Formats: sequence, C-alpha cells, structure tokens
Amino acid sequence: MQAAAYSPGLWVGALLSIFYVRNALLNWTAVPLIVLLTVLDVHERVEIHWMFGAYLSLCVALGIVYVRLSARPRVIWASIAAVPALILFPLVFVAAVEPGFVYEQFVHTGSTLRNTGGFEIFTVPSLAVDVRNMMEANDATVVTDGYGLSSTLDFYGGVPPVVIGYNAQGQEAKRWYDPDMQPHRILFVDKEALYPRPGHPEDNGRPDFVRQLNLACGRVIAGPTLGYEFHDSSGHMVPARQYFTTWCEAPRPHALRILQWDPRYLPPAAKV
Repeated sequence: MQAAAYSPGLWVGALLSIFYVRNALLNWTAVPLIVLLTVLDVHERVEIHWMFGAYLSLCVALGIVYVRLSARPRVIWASIAAVPALILFPLVFVAAVEPGFVYEQFVHTGSTLRNTGGFEIFTVPSLAVDVRNMMEANDATVVTDGYGLSSTLDFYGGVPPVVIGYNAQGQEAKRWYDPDMQPHRILFVDKEALYPRPGHPEDNGRPDFVRQLNLACGRVIAGPTLGYEFHDSSGHMVPARQYFTTWCEAPRPHALRILQWDPRYLPPAAKV
C-alpha cells in the first residue's frame, strides 16, 4: 500500500537510499518510524499518512543519492521512479474530479473495496448536514469513535468533535471538550453496524460498544441508517455508503467518561 500510494519507483528508491546515505539525522528520523509502523501493521490497521514524516526524510536522502550517481544510473533510476509517478499523479487528480468514473474503472478490473474505500469521503458532506440537523432537533451531543469521521463532521457540518472509545484517540480527545458535561441525549455515529446484520456475513457487530452504551445510558435505541450516493460531474456514481446511528437516552452521570472506558467510572467487571 505504501508503494502504491507513493509511487513504486520513488518508494523503493527512497528505501534503498537508507543504505547509501550515512546521515544520522535522516536515518534516525526515518528508519525507526518505518520499522515501528510496519510491525504495528501486523496487529492493527496503519494509515498511509502516518508515514509522511519519515518519507520526507527519505526524499532528502534520495536526492543526495541521485546527485552522486553517474549519468547512466541516474537516467535509469529517474525513469524507474518517474514513470509510475507520472501515471499516479494524473490518476489522483482525476479521482478527485471524476470519482465515480475512477471507481467504475477500478471495479471493472475485478477488484473490490471494503465498503467504498476512500471514495466514502464524497458522501460525508451530506452526512454532516443530516447529523447536524438531528443533533439540533433532539438537543443531542454527537459522538464518534475516531478522529477521521469526527473531524469531517466538524468541517462540513459544524458538529462539535467528541471522540469516545478505549483507544488512544478517545483519550486524546478529552482535551477538546469537558468530559464531565452531562448531555441531555447522545447520538453515536459510526461507519460500522453496532449489531450483526442478517445477510451481511462480514458484519460482526461491535459488542464492546454495545456493552459500554448500556453502561452509560438509561436506554439504547437504534437510530436511522443513513445512506448516501455521490454523482460526479459526468453522471458516474460512487455507490451508497451507509452510516449507522444509535441514540443514548437518559445518559447516566459521567456518561461520556464511561464511553471513553475511563476506569474510574466503570464497574470492575466492565474494565478493559
């Protein structure tokens, strides 16, 4: 995935430059993070953009190696690096302008994407407006379990970012708001179904969040499933992306801290 995102020639060249540039600053700002993220990827999903800082150092090293090469190796290396990049860069711009067309061509190759892959970003503006309206109509506090969805809801709909969960994202997000506030109602917005859905064998549900919502709320009620399509300027369509909502009625005291898996507010049997 890293090679595909950064262009295979540039990525391989950047990695090789580690062995040819004996520069402590460049190597220490690149190699440890690359190794750490590669190992971490065995245990959980790693985002491509986490590699940006390390890749920047590798680009400097790549430039140093390039100017030291003789004419013939320089032409060969530049060709290997530039050709995939020249194909990739226009594709990125076309995907932004005509995402439906790019999605259709991708599917025609026989490839599949979980949900709609990165194309879901084109459905978020509509989601943000609807979530904002639901929030205002029900005097609710909107919560998500990750920065990505929360930040886009904030950007497109002005929905205050409140991130919950047992991972580092939920803990970091405590700085954004008062976790001791007592919401009148909580609306949980998620990309994954909270309960397993018939006919969807890939759905395992989210039993950990179900348990936590039951601890934090007087009543847990399934909200509407929101689905959106996006049509680009040529009329090509990005398939519908579904989002799932859950109402937390009559939140108990310290409900937000419970939803953040704060051990001080959890019964012993519920601690993770």
